[in-house]
Formats: sequence, structure tokens, C-alpha cells
Amino acid sequence: MLSPPALLPWAVVMCLIAQTWAASAAPQRTFYRLTTGNGHGFQIYDVNSRKIVAFLEHPYRYLRPRPDPRSDGVGRRNLAFDLYFGVRVGGTSGWLHEATPAGDPGYVEETNIIRAPMSLGGVTAESYFFAPFGYEGNALVALLKAPGAREGYVLFNFHMGGGSPDSPDANGESLRSFPAEQAVAELGPGGGAMVYVALSGLDRADCQNVYAKVRAGQGLGDNRTCAGDDVVPAFQRALGPDGWMAVAVLYVEDPAKAQAAAQGIRAWAAGRSPEQILRDALAEWEQWRRPPPAGVNLSPLERRVWRQSEAVQRMGQVREPYTEWRKNNGMILASLPPGEWHSGWVRDAMYSIVAFARAGYHTEARMGLDFLLDADPVGKYRSYVSNVDYRISVVRYFGSGEEEADYSGEPTPNIEVDGWGMMMWAARQYVDASGDVAWLLKKTKRGPVVYDVLARGVADALAQHREPNGIIKADSSIWEVHEERKKHFAYTTMAAIRGFCDMATLALRAGRMADVEKYRKISQEVEAGFYASFLDRNGAIAGSVEELAMNQYLDAAVVEAFTWNILPDFKGRIAQATLDLLRQLRVESGGFKRNDDGRSSYDDNEWILIDLRMADAMWRAGRGAEADQLVANIVEKAAVNFNLLPELYNAVQRDGAIGRYAGSIPMVGYGGGAFMLTMLDRAGLIEPSDCGASVLLPDGGIQVMDGGARTGGGGPGGMVPRTTACLCQLGAAEAPAPGTAVLLALPWILVGTRLVRVQRHRRGA
Repeated sequence: MLSPPALLPWAVVMCLIAQTWAASAAPQRTFYRLTTGNGHGFQIYDVNSRKIVAFLEHPYRYLRPRPDPRSDGVGRRNLAFDLYFGVRVGGTSGWLHEATPAGDPGYVEETNIIRAPMSLGGVTAESYFFAPFGYEGNALVALLKAPGAREGYVLFNFHMGGGSPDSPDANGESLRSFPAEQAVAELGPGGGAMVYVALSGLDRADCQNVYAKVRAGQGLGDNRTCAGDDVVPAFQRALGPDGWMAVAVLYVEDPAKAQAAAQGIRAWAAGRSPEQILRDALAEWEQWRRPPPAGVNLSPLERRVWRQSEAVQRMGQVREPYTEWRKNNGMILASLPPGEWHSGWVRDAMYSIVAFARAGYHTEARMGLDFLLDADPVGKYRSYVSNVDYRISVVRYFGSGEEEADYSGEPTPNIEVDGWGMMMWAARQYVDASGDVAWLLKKTKRGPVVYDVLARGVADALAQHREPNGIIKADSSIWEVHEERKKHFAYTTMAAIRGFCDMATLALRAGRMADVEKYRKISQEVEAGFYASFLDRNGAIAGSVEELAMNQYLDAAVVEAFTWNILPDFKGRIAQATLDLLRQLRVESGGFKRNDDGRSSYDDNEWILIDLRMADAMWRAGRGAEADQLVANIVEKAAVNFNLLPELYNAVQRDGAIGRYAGSIPMVGYGGGAFMLTMLDRAGLIEPSDCGASVLLPDGGIQVMDGGARTGGGGPGGMVPRTTACLCQLGAAEAPAPGTAVLLALPWILVGTRLVRVQRHRRGA
């Protein structure tokens, strides 16, 4: 029996563990922005300042390239300084952003509709803000509900001058009035026009000292002709007993179309009351939604995160029309703003497209794929990829639809071909989930049919970019290390194994029988090279060939060996050794960092994408308790952060509170899309991966012709059943004994004490 002094270290450990459990049981809000968008633009409500603080002229970060390819593109502008409502109650009037909060702001029913309740003069006033789906333009609808208030006001403080994209100035602004539309347009030297439309009637419109007048208890005047610097108009409307008021705010690129835009939004409103506009917006969301696939059982908290993930995915898809100069319709952004990564990354989009397809959102999945097939110009970096003709960008896209290689201040670009393999994966998931085999034979905007573009511009291009042993040539891969640090990464080769396997199935679906065996054979060759190149002496998968040689090869991206069904046995030697190795990437915040490079906080923070994919792997490997805890931590933190998912959780002591939201927020593919895929995986709905050995059934099911086993393959051991495996039938891992639990917890605590070096402010390594 241990003496009391001997028990002291164990008591300290148990105390630390108890504190960790307590912290995870009561997560705190660390994110304070609510974004709304409809594919044409974005608007952001700041919870702390209690007002709209962003109105983006376009939904993506960069409009088009600059002459120097190493520089960032031309940035979109944030035209809003602020926007908010005000009310008069009896003899008191004021602006709601200066009033008293009357409840927690948030999204209404996990949509893009923002609700912010405030109290002024004894009246509860609710502001609603949303970008309307069904209106194909860059618009924000703002509604006020303040029963008991006499008057409603709304102030439009937008900056239409020059200056930086994120903070244009307010010099040289002017107003133009459209009385018939009850609208005012604001113009300036920065270009375009903001259009403010009174949807529920207008009593007065003023542009002189409007902020001070309302604060002083005065009504607005009637002046709509201001010009000069910092012009700020406002509307006033007498409220009925229900207290409702509605306005719309729009941006148009061509000022000559301002009046037509006002007419268009009035036609969309169709004389509906503000309350009916809100009801219809909520009904539109419910009509759009699909129920989770059969077998996906969600707790109440998980259901809210699932639904908000659907909304984030929907908001993250560009809906601007395809034109001669803008070929971006269907592009999926990596994050919503204020997240920095609101650009069209290929890899991030693939997680979104697969999530869309498998959750029943087939239109959105097809739009995402069609964008990738139709974007232009693409192929500028042939010299980096064996001089092959390729169709999918080596990194991401400008808002114009032009390929971008993303230098991020480095001397060389990122060149990533993992997205090529993932494109074949995503295309197969769409075809099988939707049953839309005809899509493969549909003409693309460039002329050839979809299948031929996939075969020649993706599959064959990637096949030509291989080493003699079958693996894919060195690239920047998932963590974007840039050309000067390129390596033979496992992630890229795994994406190719999976992609060629799925391409064989697409060939079968398209009736291109000669290609079935061709792509199946290539997948086998790549897989054989993979197992010969990436395993350490214990059988664990290393992050890259070069890092394996240096004995520093931890990379959490190899977890896709499980989720992409690369492994021959989920509980075999390779699987268990890989998961045991990846345990070393645990961080103080509870989950996993991305690798052991340790070059910056960006490397050393906890990655939500990795946590979710690790949970998938753990369930398959019979380590259900660990997987459940990972997912529970994510869901509980999301529940107090508007059900949104970040890129990272902070795991670096010097950077602030451990576990706070960090990185780009909210994430789309790496966040909402990955969460939905994890919930599908937990339910046992594993993606089929049969290398052209399955047929689609009339009821939408899939029958594997060889009994469920993947045909061929170069990996050791037997093949994994790709269509009959059901995770819900796998037993959860047994809980460790108390003493073992303490020992297992010690590395978590020790890892959390490591110091890191440099704070990172960009996405790549």
C-alpha cells in the first residue's frame, strides 16, 4: 500500500485531470461574430459592438490577380462602417447598439438569420439581419420588431471612397434619391453603389447629423441630397402596434443599375409585411434542408451543429452568375468571413462537396464540381507538374475563377496535386449519392463532356505525375509547405489511391469499360508504392518519405488512410501502429495538432479537421471511447459559439486561453463539411471504394460485384469490405482501469507544457 507522500504526485495528477474535465464540461464563448450571406456577398454582425460592421462587395477574398503573381490578388472591399436600428419609446429615443442587451444574440433555428435582442425605454427591440436566398443579388434584409415603440430608425454608415479594401474611406460621397421606390443610393469614387430601400414604408429620410438627432430625442429631417465626405443617411418610420419595420441594403457594381436594383428587391418583397418576410425566410430554409440520412442519430446539441454546418456550407458557395469575365458560379470557399480563408481552395471544397452529396444536397454538390470543371484560366503552372495538361487548380482560385498558386509571401508558390485525386473521389461520391450518371456525359462549358475532362484533365494528368515506384511526385500537399520545401507526402499519394479507385468506378458508370481496368491498375500501382515507401519499422504511416528518412515524420494527415479506406484492416498492425504514433500529436486543449514541425503556433494548435477525421479512424479501429470524447469536446464548444466550427483551438499558452477559437472562423469544408462526414461515419455509412466493382441499383443502393471487397490493391493482408462495413456494429473500446487512465493522461499534461516559437499569421507552413 502506498504511503500518503507517495500518493501526493498521483493526487496532483488527478487534480489536474479533474480540472481538465471541468474545463471541457463548461466551455466558454470565445468568438463574437455572426455572418450572413447568400452566395453574392457577406455581412457580419459584431456581438460586442451590437451592429453590422461588414458588408462585402463580393463573397470572396480576392477579385482577380495582380500583375505580380507572387502578390495577393486585388482585394474585395468591406463597404460598411456600421449599420443599426434605433427606436423612440414615449419621449425617449436612441440607437439600439447603445441600448441594454435583452438576451443572447444568435442564429434563428440554425439558419443565416441573425437575431439581436436589445432593451430601450422598457421596450424589447429585436433586430434581424439576413442575406435572402431566392434573391439573386448582394443584399441584406434588416427587420426591426419593437412592440410598444412609436418610431423606428435605421442608420446606414457605408464608405464609398478610396483606400484599402478592408477600410475604404468616406471621401467624396453623394446620394441619389428614388422616391417611387422609397430608396436612396449612395455613390463614391471607390465605385459601385449602395442602395437603401424602405420595404415597409418611409416617413422621412435624412442625411444631416442623423446620429445626433436621434440620440437627442429629435425626429429626422427630410434631406436626401447630401454630398461630400462621410455622408450618413438614415430612415424613419412610424411603427404600428406590432412594432415591425423592414429595410433592404444592396450593393451593385454599376451605379446606373441602382434604381433597377431597388425595384428588384421591392419585387422580391412583393408587399409582404416584415413579419411575413421573416416567416418566409425561415420556411425557405426548411424547404431547402434535407433530413440527415437514415441511421444518423444526433443528440440535440449535435443536431444544432449539424444544421448550422449545413447553413455554413450553403453560405460558403458562390452564386454569382457565370459570365465572360467571371467564371466562379458554384465555387466553395474555405471559410466564411471574418475568417481570412474566404477563398476557393480546391482541397477544402472537396470535403464540402462530398458532405453535400452524401447528405442529400445534390444540386450544391454538382455546382461545386461544375465550377471546378469550368473555371478558367487554369493550367498556368504546368512547368511544376511534369508539363501535363491539367484542369484543377494547384491550390485555389481568385473570385474571377482564375487559378491562383498562393505564394503567401514566400519566394515560391504552393503546388498541390492532392486535389486532383480528391476531385475523382468527390465526383464519384456525387454520382453514386445522386444517381446522376447522366452528368458524366453532360457537356462542360469548355466543350468536352464531364467524363472526358475528368479522365484527361485530372486522372491522366495525375497518372503522368508519378515516380517510377508509383507514388505521386513531391508537392506542397495539405499543409502547403511551398515549392522550396516540397516532399513526397503520404496525403497526396493516398488521395491518388482513392481517386484512381473511384475513377475506375466512374468509368464503369459512364460505360467506358476500357478505362475501368486502366484506372484500377493505376490505383493498385500507387498503393503498392505507398506501402513500400511510407511505413516505419513498426508499420506506422509516415507523413513523407523525406521526413521518414530524418526520423521526424509525424503528420496527422495520414489519418485519411482510415477515412479513405486505404488500409487493408482497420484493426490490423498498420492501423494500430499509426494511431499509436499519432497519439504523440495530442495537445493541451485536448485534440490533435497537425504535425511535429513546430515551426509556429499554427502548427502547434489543435486542428478541428484532424480531430474529426481522427474520430472516424478511432471508431473504425475499435477505440470508440476516445472518438466519442473528441466529438463531444467539439460539439460542446460549438454550442456556446453559435454552433460554428473554427479552424483551430488555441493550444499555445502564450497565445491566450487554452481551447479558445483560433484561426479562420467559421470553416466550411474543414469545419461544417468535415463534421457532417464524421456524423455519417459514426453511423456506419462508410463511403464505397470498390475500384469499378459495383453497380448502382434502381433504388439508389450500391451492389458490389465481388461481395464487398475491393478488387486488387497492393497493400498487405486482406482487403477491407468497402460497402458492407458498418461502424455502428463495431464494439466501443473498453474503458481503461483507473490507474491506466492516470498513466494515459500524463502525456496529455506534459505535452501541454511545451513552449512554441513563432506566431503564424498565414495558412501554409
